[in-house]
Amino acid sequence: MTLFNFLTEKMFIFDMLIIAVALCVRFPRRRLFWLRFIISVPACVALSYFLPRWITIGGAIGNIIWFAVDFALIAAVIAICLSLRLWKVFFVASSCYFIQHGAFCLDRVIRGALPINVGNYFVHYGFIALFLLAVWLIYWRKVTSESLDSVNWLNAVVLMFIALAVCIGVSSFSDDIEGDRGLRVFYSALLACAFISLCCQYAVFRVSILKGDKKRLEELLDYAAKQYAVQRKILKIST
Repeated sequence: MTLFNFLTEKMFIFDMLIIAVALCVRFPRRRLFWLRFIISVPACVALSYFLPRWITIGGAIGNIIWFAVDFALIAAVIAICLSLRLWKVFFVASSCYFIQHGAFCLDRVIRGALPINVGNYFVHYGFIALFLLAVWLIYWRKVTSESLDSVNWLNAVVLMFIALAVCIGVSSFSDDIEGDRGLRVFYSALLACAFISLCCQYAVFRVSILKGDKKRLEELLDYAAKQYAVQRKILKIST
């Protein structure tokens, strides 16, 4: 197998790794980070290459297993390299999957609608960069390990699990779609799934931030009310 064929076959895992690096630059690192990174990334790519060859199940079930394995590998790399609680690892890995998923489907929808063939890897990674930039500007630039502490972790995990199950489940039927028109409709539906999943993730994060702001505001108002009561008491005593 040539290097080009290898990169083509494992594009999904490389996409996820690139996105993970972009999203995780501000998260706290574990000790010996670079050693962990240098070891875990090649191991992730190698396992992504060899594990599917040990899975003899074909069709939609085989695709589900393949997508789930790659997601688990990305989550493992994040957990090994970064000092994050497991639910935060799941949250970050879910974002990686949704962004890759959305960018890939947007790429397929737009290129499939064009009358000329513009298929190359620069276009593909251009779509990933645009999709990643949009998500970053909308909300991910505000996401840190500390800001995630205010998120209801159980709600986040349940919602992300459902969204992942839907995206992976629908994606698994890609081999059964025939015709250019059918593929465009299929990838449009997948793009909608990725977009809705990212919106749900943003909603979980945003609602948690707003609840935290509300709690702090209530504490300030309570403190101000107590101070006001003390001042009134002092004034009464002085008069």
